[in-house]
Amino acid sequence: MRILFLGGPSGSGKSYFASRYLAGHGWLHLEIDLHNRGDGIEVENLRSEWNDFWISHDPSPLCEELWRRAATSRCIVLSFASSVVFSEDHLRAAAGQICVAYLYGHPQFCLNAFLNRERSMRRDLAISHWDKYNRQTFGELSLSRNQPLLIEMFREDGSRRDPKEIYADIINRLNEAS
Repeated sequence: MRILFLGGPSGSGKSYFASRYLAGHGWLHLEIDLHNRGDGIEVENLRSEWNDFWISHDPSPLCEELWRRAATSRCIVLSFASSVVFSEDHLRAAAGQICVAYLYGHPQFCLNAFLNRERSMRRDLAISHWDKYNRQTFGELSLSRNQPLLIEMFREDGSRRDPKEIYADIINRLNEAS
């Protein structure tokens, strides 16, 4: 059983890729980034286990609960809001039990994808919203500790990479992390 925490900036495709592609390959997907629908950790009833990991850097209770939930799946993926970037202490605590990967792209490509999604969903969140929640994320993802965790989602021309290529990158990341 493998556990993947999927982060990255808004517009990188975290939720879409997890819910459509990974779930289609037998993964259990828990959407933690619920926007205006509440705190995904609360909605998924993981608060105690999450706090053990987030505050105390003990992933064991969270892993045990996720393994229990995903008993019939090969893997489980949790997709997080763009503001969630794991600290060095979190990465160290997760090592060997939880794989962390960040779906990533040039800021302009992520912004364009975000704006297109917002228009299609008729939410019309503005550039200022994206900037507010992603400026710090891009800064943190540029740190050397996060570079090996980045999975590029876009080609040089701004178009999306083939999902099969991205999936292969995720599998490689999982293998490196285990």
